[in-house]
Amino acid sequence: MRSSLACFVCPRSPASIVALCLCLAAGACVGEGARDGDEGEGGSADEGVDESGGEPGEPDAAALVDQALGYPDFERINAAPFASQHGLAASVNVWVPAQYADAYRAIDPDDAEATADFPAGAMIVKEHLDDMGEAVGVTIMVKAEAGYDPEHDDWWWGNADLEGNISDAGVVGYCVSCHEPRAAADWLFGVAPADQL
Repeated sequence: MRSSLACFVCPRSPASIVALCLCLAAGACVGEGARDGDEGEGGSADEGVDESGGEPGEPDAAALVDQALGYPDFERINAAPFASQHGLAASVNVWVPAQYADAYRAIDPDDAEATADFPAGAMIVKEHLDDMGEAVGVTIMVKAEAGYDPEHDDWWWGNADLEGNISDAGVVGYCVSCHEPRAAADWLFGVAPADQL
């Protein structure tokens, strides 16, 4: 497998790994915020996103994590687990709610000209697997309401264990810096078509 197979994480590079380690060690990337999730089968993260029409607020992290932990009801994108690009797991799977799965599958990580535009409520969940292939946590992206973080197309980022304990949430620096080269593809890397289910 090639590193571009990686879903919505950084391409594998020593600089990315060093940056992640420094950021985690400094604790500078931990934010407060919501997690993405679903509302049952193929749901969206709308429950954790404020749609009151007022000023956008910080998404409800706990609600989004709860929704994201329903990922087994989503569609798995990759055919086989692949190496984690960010050192948070031995390997990963990518899960997307059914209504966003085709749009996510259309993003080719090898296409530098790829474009995408996901709506508020869209969610991407990366399932973290340990050395035995057992799920141990998740990395989450959720598209928050317009105005939450316009500089980064309103994406909310989070990491949690399977009990819902949040380790990173909000505008997470190491997530943003890794995904920045994919801004035209709505900050998503995708999974190479040959590596999809």
